Amino acid sequence: MSSDNDLIDLFSSLATNVHKYGGPILILIGTINCLLGLYVFSRKTLRKNPCSIYLIASNVSSIFFIYTSTLYSTLSLGYSIDLTRYNLFYCSFRFYTMFLFEILPPCYFILASIDRVFLTSHNALIRQKSTVHLAYISIVLVTLFWSVIHIHSFFLMHIQIFALGRSGCFFQSGLYLTIMSYYPLIVKGILIPSLMIIFGLWTVKNLRTKTPVVPGTRRMTGIMQNDRLPSCSTQAKDRLFIKILLVDIVIYVVFNLIQSIIVLYQQATLNQTKSSSRVAIERLVFATSLTGTAIPFCIGTFTNLVVSKHFRREMKNSLLCK
Repeated sequence: MSSDNDLIDLFSSLATNVHKYGGPILILIGTINCLLGLYVFSRKTLRKNPCSIYLIASNVSSIFFIYTSTLYSTLSLGYSIDLTRYNLFYCSFRFYTMFLFEILPPCYFILASIDRVFLTSHNALIRQKSTVHLAYISIVLVTLFWSVIHIHSFFLMHIQIFALGRSGCFFQSGLYLTIMSYYPLIVKGILIPSLMIIFGLWTVKNLRTKTPVVPGTRRMTGIMQNDRLPSCSTQAKDRLFIKILLVDIVIYVVFNLIQSIIVLYQQATLNQTKSSSRVAIERLVFATSLTGTAIPFCIGTFTNLVVSKHFRREMKNSLLCK
């Protein structure tokens, strides 16, 4: 019995330390990552590119995610500081910001992938849709859409009271609890990654099937338009960007799929009687996956430095103020 108690204490301690020490490290790395990304993509030479606008938006929303969801998890699970246990507004606001800022960055990557599809299209009219103006409009519409979709958090969360006066912030039981239990798998684990993969591969297909066109001009809608496809240097940059997107897709899919599987497991075993050691192990696994979910929002700039020579050059020029 003593050994079982020691094992339970060990797992509980590890679960707490994952957030207590891993959380602040992740927040620091994520902050540096997002600030560097914003600094590079906001440069005058890059911010006129639609993809830069999407990446700027992604880094901004990632910062909000880090300082809402990740910071909350660090304080509540690592340091036992949790205002959501006692205040319904904080309870609702915590989940609203978590849902919103967790979904926005990958959606901006989807928009960036669609922009690459436009840019690499064989149709000149479609290529013209790759504009900064459209990027701003798309970002505003997507942000408003998810802001409204997740407003349910302010009405369907509640503070549940347990024995010995303990309390916690939870979804309301019944249909809402079931829907939100499957939400990570359906939206973050399947829908978002599938769209990222589809548009990423579509761009690759456009680049691979592109055929040379004899330089020339033609009149379209009363305006002289160049009939050439993007130059070789542009194509090279597009391939580098696709490489960056594919790496981000893999990272996002892996870490979010892990958490989705764990949430499904918790839902499937909700009514099972569990031993104390099993509960402690599950808590450790969930704590690790919860911290890991934030990783895709904290390493994008660093993975860009690894996979893209052009990005490394831009970073160097930015730091040297060239």
